[in-house]
Amino acid sequence: MTRASKIAFFIGLLYLNIPFSSAFCSIDILSIRWWTAPDYTRVVIDTSERAQYEAKDSNRKLTIDFKNTAFPATIPHQYILNKPAVKKIFLCPLPGDKVRVELWLSKNVKVKIFTLQRVLNKPHRVVIDVRLPEIEKKESQERKQVQISEKKKIIVIDPGHGGEDPGAIGRRGTKEKNVVLKIAKDLRDILINRGYQAFLTRKGDYYVSFKKRLKIAKEYGANLFISLHTDAYRSRGARGSSVYCLSTRGASSEAARLLARNENLSDVIAGVPNGQNNGESDPITLNMLQTETYNLSKSVGSIVLKDLKKINHIKYSKVHEAPFRVLKLPDTPSILIEVAYISNPHEELLLRKSSYRKEVAWAIASSVQEFFPLPSSFAKGEVREVRKIKRPVFASHASTPASVPATYVVKRGDNLERIAKRHNTTIKNLQELNHLKSRNRIYAGQKLRVLPAVA
Repeated sequence: MTRASKIAFFIGLLYLNIPFSSAFCSIDILSIRWWTAPDYTRVVIDTSERAQYEAKDSNRKLTIDFKNTAFPATIPHQYILNKPAVKKIFLCPLPGDKVRVELWLSKNVKVKIFTLQRVLNKPHRVVIDVRLPEIEKKESQERKQVQISEKKKIIVIDPGHGGEDPGAIGRRGTKEKNVVLKIAKDLRDILINRGYQAFLTRKGDYYVSFKKRLKIAKEYGANLFISLHTDAYRSRGARGSSVYCLSTRGASSEAARLLARNENLSDVIAGVPNGQNNGESDPITLNMLQTETYNLSKSVGSIVLKDLKKINHIKYSKVHEAPFRVLKLPDTPSILIEVAYISNPHEELLLRKSSYRKEVAWAIASSVQEFFPLPSSFAKGEVREVRKIKRPVFASHASTPASVPATYVVKRGDNLERIAKRHNTTIKNLQELNHLKSRNRIYAGQKLRVLPAVA
């Protein structure tokens, strides 16, 4: 046997040992994932190359036949979801190098299938959105009813990213989408407790398109829109909080421009079908400068910066501007808050702590209350644990009538610094006397014990 014949022989043996489907099929199914929102379930099928498929929807079952595809050996072949829109997913091989994926659906759903090419670290994807039109309609009607019936100020809080789009990820694996959702829920609860109406654009780990986030805010009739995010940079030393508003004339700095570019990629990363995004040339931006919304956005942003400065380093002393898609609300003051750098080791640790996330929420809530003071008839007290307070002893006042603390009722627009100056005391003394963990945790109508500090 010649050398060439030997080589051909061994190559032939090599091919015989390779499974037929792997040797001659050009596409692999890498994984199957899903996220569920109240009104839809999204199923994502990751593939090694752009997939070719045929889909058929009948009798509450969606069948997708992938052509020239190897039957996956490394992932499960059945998934039990039991979600409102999708009950289960089943995979099986078909003759002719095909793989069938079946989705067992609920009643009265609408299905949309589309493909996404590789982007950043995402592979080729086949996306199946299974929507519940009745739920969508009901939620929309409920939001519009809030706008009609409520006389209170309505704050819509937007936790950025979600689902397929994790946002920035810290060195310890902390995901932006999870952090901002927790802060948003804390902020919502605080605002409701203070007498506002507060709502979220998403309540769980799923993605909401820019277009739908804005739609939610409009349907609620939002008086203020707050989008929450965490920042990230390749340098681990970058740190601090920052606040942004919409600019229709370009970004106020190169850093703001890059940040807006990254945040605006969310629809692409999460997989929003063509035609559902709100383009950069949307007429909404042309109306923006014809209203006072821009100035109001900068005003509330400045207040937020002032309050965030009390709990964290501030990256910029002023509100910066950039063309953020999620802020395109012509009649609603809208800001985007980067609460901290998740790429900074110290700030990532802070963001992982429930106590710090609550401090952020309290700071933003204080800003909202300063920007939108509530009438006294709407102000609500906050539920707190009732406990005996051990009064601090100030030696020089111990035997005089002045050592008995007076009671001060917090007024709208008050802060601890102003109250301390008015009563010749210190912020620290006020916090100790009233067991306040944060200088931001006061509200209109709250009774504080005040005692002049020792000179």
